[in-house]
Amino acid sequence: MEYLDVNRDNIPNLLQSGGLLDGFAGWGVDALIPLGVKLKYEAGEVIYEMGDVNYDLFYIIDGEVEADIIGNKLSFGIGLVVGEYSFILKEARESTIIAGEEGAILYRLSSESYERFLSEHTDIGYRIYKNLASIMSHKFMGMYNGRIQQKYRKKC
Repeated sequence: MEYLDVNRDNIPNLLQSGGLLDGFAGWGVDALIPLGVKLKYEAGEVIYEMGDVNYDLFYIIDGEVEADIIGNKLSFGIGLVVGEYSFILKEARESTIIAGEEGAILYRLSSESYERFLSEHTDIGYRIYKNLASIMSHKFMGMYNGRIQQKYRKKC
């Protein structure tokens, strides 16, 4: 994993394109950007593993990540988020996420920084939680704008 500079010119646009920041004015987006970091992962590098106690939210800026959820393989691409379940419920990770074949660049929103931010910006927090609920619902229904590919493979 490599830390990259957060480019304020493209991060807000990317965050808005995936639904996480639907309904936000510019100031809300700008206030969130410093709460996270931009990370580069090499192909096959583990982002987090099932059982990890880490509640950060990851937004895919470039590349793909692959999830292993009880033997089911899912691929997530640009504009999607992963880790929202643990981010919201503060429970251990329910899946393993690794960088795809080309690697991945992710924006990691720190759960701790976000919680502190919420105490002063409840209006923004409400919108983000509402948007995350919508994203989770679409993921579970498998209809997230056709950008989720499900591949079922048997475990050996």
